[in-house]
Amino acid sequence: MLTALRNYYALSERIRPIPPGPALDATWWEYSGDAVGHDLDPPGWDTDDIDVWLDLAQLIARNEPRFLRQVGYPDDYVQRLRDVFGGLPDAEIDGYADPDGDRDEYEQEIGRLDEVGEKVGAIGERVEGIDGEVAEATDALDTRIWGLESELDDLPDEAEENNDWQSVARSSDEEFDIDKVFADL
Repeated sequence: MLTALRNYYALSERIRPIPPGPALDATWWEYSGDAVGHDLDPPGWDTDDIDVWLDLAQLIARNEPRFLRQVGYPDDYVQRLRDVFGGLPDAEIDGYADPDGDRDEYEQEIGRLDEVGEKVGAIGERVEGIDGEVAEATDALDTRIWGLESELDDLPDEAEENNDWQSVARSSDEEFDIDKVFADL
């Protein structure tokens, strides 16, 4: 929808007289609802939704700024964005299980939280008035990442685990007999 709207405005600039703009209400309410109109239960919200909504607001601001004033943007939405980013650390951190000793899960979770932090920072740069909440959210995410990295560093190295298994197998007094293993089959 955003691409179609962008194309409409680009084409309408070439037509004389300039045609009226499209009705924006349904589009605005759909995109703003996806971005800031729901609970913060993961994965119920997505920074990509907020990004697309801000792209829409930017496009409308260039072409139909009166519409944004009618819907109360940005003033009525800044508080909702504060709420979104104020609750973000709890939603993102508490909403997912701990990696439970698995190196790959630790690395995936660290990467996911790092990506969320980058997206939050990028959105914070686009919207005035949410700096404090964005800083709080990114700090909490960074703290969680640091904690996961510390836990990951404390895990035994996979090579050490393999060596321990091999040493136990080698220290066994019983001789290994392959025929015994396959005799029950």
